[in-house]
Amino acid sequence: MAETSRSVGVRTLARGLRALELVTAAHDGLTVQEVAERLDLHRSITSSLLSTLADSHLVARGGEGRYSAGVGLAAFAGGTRATLRAAAEPVMRELATELGATISLLVIEGADAVALLVMEPRPRPTFSHSIPVVGIRSDGVPPRVTPRDTTSANTSRPSRSARLRRCMR
Repeated sequence: MAETSRSVGVRTLARGLRALELVTAAHDGLTVQEVAERLDLHRSITSSLLSTLADSHLVARGGEGRYSAGVGLAAFAGGTRATLRAAAEPVMRELATELGATISLLVIEGADAVALLVMEPRPRPTFSHSIPVVGIRSDGVPPRVTPRDTTSANTSRPSRSARLRRCMR
């Protein structure tokens, strides 16, 4: 009995999914030959399957012709991606703020590095104090400074409480 195009398509899909399972389970990736042997397929068929998966970023061809899991899998694993993002974001935010630098979570895919999450530092709140200006008046008598005197060299600056309120926003 001749195979219908539907049954051929189903068989090809099943082979592709099995190849994807094998590649993603292998810690160091797999070559075309290794996948072909495990699926008991001809090398050319296996190469076509892996190329199609790579075109969709489901697998990535790395050094020495080894295929590994691709970043495109994250689109299928929305919950997993959200979990990874939720776990990484607070740690990356703290690190970015502490270092004062942008932090990136990258995944190597073939010759490319794909950013899964980029975190910029939050500005740290700064606190400043008004320092009373002590100097000699034109009549030669030093000014009297009291604790309430907040005269600043730069009189156009907002008051201390206004600056603190702005920093706390």
